[in-house]
Amino acid sequence: MKNGKLYWLPSVDVKPQVQQQGTMKTKIIIATALLTVGLGLGASSTTANAASWHKGVPKVMRHTKWRRVNGDRVIFGGTYFYTRYAKESNDPYTPIKNRYGLNEVSVHYKVLKHHLYKLRYEESSSYYEKFSSYWKYSSAHKLIYKGSKHRYMMVYYRYF
Repeated sequence: MKNGKLYWLPSVDVKPQVQQQGTMKTKIIIATALLTVGLGLGASSTTANAASWHKGVPKVMRHTKWRRVNGDRVIFGGTYFYTRYAKESNDPYTPIKNRYGLNEVSVHYKVLKHHLYKLRYEESSSYYEKFSSYWKYSSAHKLIYKGSKHRYMMVYYRYF
């Protein structure tokens, strides 16, 4: 017996070793969880950019002609569209309708919903001022136009 202790018993305390192993396991679990969460967030941050701007006119509206009941017409090309308006004349000597047209160029579109498009374009007659409008392709024979989300709408019918 040395100093009141039995010399054949180990003098190492068992509790600190168990606590050290427990803290090591906890550190490994926390590191694994953080790594998993980090990889999960990195993988989920690559989303599809479905609402990006595309050049030209939407495929369902390309190379089509549309008219309204009052005589207004819209003709879509591949990368442009042409609008022809029919305006009533107040002059009693010229009872025919005055017609004028606008050529919209630099057309880009964004798909908002199924067959709902936002078109962004420049009018060549107004010093290339930028405009945007909403178009709903309702069916093969019906196209709905809205100047903005909250404005009135105009219905165009397809003609060949």
